Amino acid sequence: MATQLGLYETLKTVESFSKAGKFYSIKRNTETGSVSCNCPAWIFQKGGERKPCKHIRSLDVTLNTVVLENGEKIGFETLEKAERFVKDLSESQEVSK
Repeated sequence: MATQLGLYETLKTVESFSKAGKFYSIKRNTETGSVSCNCPAWIFQKGGERKPCKHIRSLDVTLNTVVLENGEKIGFETLEKAERFVKDLSESQEVSK
């Protein structure tokens, strides 16, 4: 099993799609760039390569801008580049425990 060390920053906190009042945090390891979520679907995934949960996939991409939870906005020349950033962000995960 891989172990991730380092500092994490919260990219976004999202409400559960199935449980009102329950929130999950999407975090990024500032050293490796890997992204994780604290929802059960993410934590208890089995099998090979880890796939992004629906919370990670919900990162906002609007008007070619990705808005992080801290309010930071990352602008892109095109919507395609913004979508690619989110896809790359969600695919950069490693199995960690």
